[in-house]
Amino acid sequence: MTIGKNILLLGLWLSCGVLHAQYYFAGELGAENANKEVYLSLIEDFRKSSRPYADQFVSRTRSDSLGRFEFRGNMLNISNRIYSIHLDGCASESLENGHSATQCDQIQSINFIASNQDTLYFPSSFAGQIFCTIEAANPNAADLLSVEEERLFMAQDFAEVQSPASLKLRSEHWYDKWKAMGLASGEPLTELYIYTFLSERSSLTREHYLDKLQTDTYFQGLLERLQLKYPEASFTELYARELQADQAMLMGDADLLPWPTLLLAGLLLLSLLLNAGLYRGLRKAKTNSTPITDKLTSQERRIAEAILSDATNKEIAQQLFISHSTVKTHINNLYSKVGVSNREELKKQLKL
Repeated sequence: MTIGKNILLLGLWLSCGVLHAQYYFAGELGAENANKEVYLSLIEDFRKSSRPYADQFVSRTRSDSLGRFEFRGNMLNISNRIYSIHLDGCASESLENGHSATQCDQIQSINFIASNQDTLYFPSSFAGQIFCTIEAANPNAADLLSVEEERLFMAQDFAEVQSPASLKLRSEHWYDKWKAMGLASGEPLTELYIYTFLSERSSLTREHYLDKLQTDTYFQGLLERLQLKYPEASFTELYARELQADQAMLMGDADLLPWPTLLLAGLLLLSLLLNAGLYRGLRKAKTNSTPITDKLTSQERRIAEAILSDATNKEIAQQLFISHSTVKTHINNLYSKVGVSNREELKKQLKL
């Protein structure tokens, strides 16, 4: 399809969207992806933006004999939200049973920003690649695509890190770059998307984020921008809770932490154990055992934490800026050290 024809079709779809005040998302997947399941998801929980989740699905369609698809309707939010469209290469039955969370490696997807009034077009590239371009009137529609492109450059940059000093310099450089990019977008959702991977607990950027949280007002400013533009949104509340928890952790402010009741319950339980004569046995068992995490390297601990949060190998590689094969090697080492043979057994042992 020529560029001129794309523009003409886009113009017709845009006018259609304005007249009917409904969303219209369409695109091309290529003939090789004819008659495939395509899903539209709403991402309200920004911690679940890296892959499809069944509980986020809004609509499902099937590509036609030429690999074209479309979604249309009038049920989306009138203000911007983060959405995802993904092509599923696995069986639809297994997808609905939850395979997309950890198992299916045949998913191609794109995250974007849109509202109920928007018309978006996802053309295939000249090389036959899909989900690489977005044509839309919404100025922020392709923001997340640009963010993901920059993340690839960041991953390449961090792959060359060989010392703490090098990591610090690169972290500072990329923090400034992400901050400028987010502010320039004028869209708090774009900033929130960037925050998501900068603050990820198992990411190499987590420590630098915490440092900046103490010295820079940027993240507090982001909260104010979210509250101003999206005051009732669940992602605004989630961000506020995360920010408060991180600030409380850094400040050591017990009043902000939701665990006093748990602490009192723990003290009561300890008292009961003492009265029952069990404390001595528990203490002996604890003395004679070595915590599993003490056997692990720092990188293995990061990967173990990521596995506990149900991250896929692909997500772990993105978070730690390492290759997919390196992730597999570390996980095999984890299995050997912990004495397990799969992820579920590993998670059970790590939670003990």
